[in-house]
Amino acid sequence: MGFVQRVMKRMPSSTQLPLDDGKEKPKITSRLAFFRRPLRLKGNSSISIPLGVVLLFPCIVVVLILVLFVRHPKSGVGILMPAGAPPAIRRISEQHDKVWYHYPYVFLNDQEFNSTFKEVIQNYTSAPCEFGTIDPGHWGFPEWIDPKVAKEGIAKQGDAAIMYGGMESYHAMCRFYSGFFYKHELLAKYEWYWRLEPEIKYFCDITYDPFLKMIDSNKTYGFTIAVKELKETVPNIFRYASAYKRVNNITSQGLWEMFVEPPPEEPKEVPEDDPNYKRPLPEEILRGDPSRASLPEIDPEAMEGENGGFWMERWGDAPIHSLAAGALLAPRDIHYFRDFGYRHTTIQHCPANAPARQRAREPYLEKTTLDEKKRKEEDEYWDNWDPVKENGVGCRCRCDTDIVDVEGKQGSCLAEWVDVAGGWASP
Repeated sequence: MGFVQRVMKRMPSSTQLPLDDGKEKPKITSRLAFFRRPLRLKGNSSISIPLGVVLLFPCIVVVLILVLFVRHPKSGVGILMPAGAPPAIRRISEQHDKVWYHYPYVFLNDQEFNSTFKEVIQNYTSAPCEFGTIDPGHWGFPEWIDPKVAKEGIAKQGDAAIMYGGMESYHAMCRFYSGFFYKHELLAKYEWYWRLEPEIKYFCDITYDPFLKMIDSNKTYGFTIAVKELKETVPNIFRYASAYKRVNNITSQGLWEMFVEPPPEEPKEVPEDDPNYKRPLPEEILRGDPSRASLPEIDPEAMEGENGGFWMERWGDAPIHSLAAGALLAPRDIHYFRDFGYRHTTIQHCPANAPARQRAREPYLEKTTLDEKKRKEEDEYWDNWDPVKENGVGCRCRCDTDIVDVEGKQGSCLAEWVDVAGGWASP
């Protein structure tokens, strides 16, 4: 209100007017006339706007912005958990947890989450939720790199219009998810994880538990979408990964060939996986498991060396995980969740529904929408799934039709997966 009060003080008031109104009216009229001066939109236009409206409009906008900031306090949300997270949780809760297990959610941030964020999240799920703060040593610039040099490198990436390249927080997030998140105390008790992202959709009912599926099949790593990474974001990552693999005498188990083409060690565009259903690579691969002495340790920081790939380039955690899996796992260790319908921003995989395998769906009115009509409309939408098709594998899927599935685009790595796996299904 300070801004409004200052404006009001400067405006003429009735207490400042003399008793002889007649003498002051011409002066007041002349003042107001200045604000009534018409401004034409164009030189020859018959449409004009009073000058006062033009001058007052920016002030109104500023006041509205201030009101919005006052009435909607800052959330403790950082890059790790943007505002798009709750709908993703709702979709998982509807299509997975309500049928099977209420798996816990773990939220990590470089700052402490405020109570508002926690309350909103807990309204979206009945599953247990844990909130933690990231160790400063695992977030931000490491000691061995000059922050000025790193900031300059990030600024250059922004100038070059590299996707997310100019965002320091994005670089920190990718580094954290590449080799530090599994060290957090809240994750120490977990053997598996399923990483959720903002701006995601799930199109099919998940009628089995993916973790039990992977355990029964003796799998370590799962994916739904495999796409090629943008070259400008990781220009040197394959060279460093190959050198790391060679120095540590890591022998390919048959999956590394997905990343190379003849002659040997000639890089393809590095695939990245999305989403992540897996036994933590850090627990058994990035850190190494004492019970599996033959499994070497992958250290992303050691792989980037003093070149600072997480800062001077825009290395993502997805290509790091993919290269680690390629170096240390065999195709038989990977599960392709072909039957999951999934979309992340503009990248989508959505299967056709399987013939003669679609059972009736139980109604489910989610609890986060207060409007009863909208809740019913949402349930009716998912109750009308897509028609079945020959060779379909999905369950009650209703796919978005505004974009083409990633398999129909040049950026897909599925053909490379088929080559090393020996077919579309997981080996």
